[in-house]
Amino acid sequence: MNKKISLDLLKIILTPREMKNVLGGSDPDDCEWSPGTCGWSLGFGTGYYTCNASKAYVTCMYAEFGGNWCCDNCDSASYC
Repeated sequence: MNKKISLDLLKIILTPREMKNVLGGSDPDDCEWSPGTCGWSLGFGTGYYTCNASKAYVTCMYAEFGGNWCCDNCDSASYC
């Protein structure tokens, strides 16, 4: 079963300070989810991923948590 990562899940996992970094960072618009053509996954088998997101959002998730992200080759990514 795959699970999409959500802000509610992040609020459970992260401290308020860490959550501020995910949502705010140095530029609040960069870490807020917005639609796009990119995807991010925490890693194979974890079930945490997001698809159809902006490049700014997926690169923010990658910078914070690691994993994998894609934009131009998402059709070959197993999570999208």
